[in-house]
Amino acid sequence: PVAMGREFVIPRYANGVARLSFNELCRAFVGAIDYMSLANMCHTVFIEDVPRLNPSQYEDTRRFITLIDILYDVKCKVVISCECSVDELFSDSTGFKTAKGEVNHDTPAPEIFVIDEGGSSGRLTTMLGKDFEWSATGRLDASLAELSAKNDVGFALQRARSRLYEMQTCDYWALEYQPLSLTF
Repeated sequence: PVAMGREFVIPRYANGVARLSFNELCRAFVGAIDYMSLANMCHTVFIEDVPRLNPSQYEDTRRFITLIDILYDVKCKVVISCECSVDELFSDSTGFKTAKGEVNHDTPAPEIFVIDEGGSSGRLTTMLGKDFEWSATGRLDASLAELSAKNDVGFALQRARSRLYEMQTCDYWALEYQPLSLTF
């Protein structure tokens, strides 16, 4: 059981060991609370068929990073079958897209004021009269929230890569599993 009466089914589970596919963990409608439930039940998790992640898989990547963070925090042992090495797992960590498209921080904003067309998602803009909309980002279709999300993913990718390397070491495997104290 998971919070709010939901269930997270682990079809291949025995004695604290789970075997799930990347699709079951990162492409289904699951999230942090499901991963916390998994981490609370399993000292070892096998994750099969992890693809090379690329910018078009933003949501899958965010879920995978969250999963790794949670499993790492409880010292869960993780075995991953992947089509590539950890170095290649996040194929282009600088090009991950936001919900509205790629944002390139190296290119200066062409203009600060956007006339008649949205300069953001609408949540983080200020209307100046009826003719102007000021975009805090200076870019069409790129809100501060989206730029922040991209920055967070960039940092999180580096952290996930580092954790995946550490999770392969004998020192990590020697650590004692520390299940969460959750009750649902």
